[in-house]
Amino acid sequence: MRPRFAGLVSAEYGDYTEDEFGPSSAYLKQLKLLPQQTEDIEVKIMEHHKDHLYDIILGYFRFPSS
Repeated sequence: MRPRFAGLVSAEYGDYTEDEFGPSSAYLKQLKLLPQQTEDIEVKIMEHHKDHLYDIILGYFRFPSS
């Protein structure tokens, strides 16, 4: 579930860089993804947002097993 939200965050804000977003999840408060969005959820989404580009790159280079 949360990796999907990380994809939405990446679509809205671009790739995560600590220079741009800082070490906190405060930038996610503006983006309401869930009706009961808490800071704990925002931190988990931020962690996935940090790793999102890396996951895409790994997925691109993975080949189907035979």
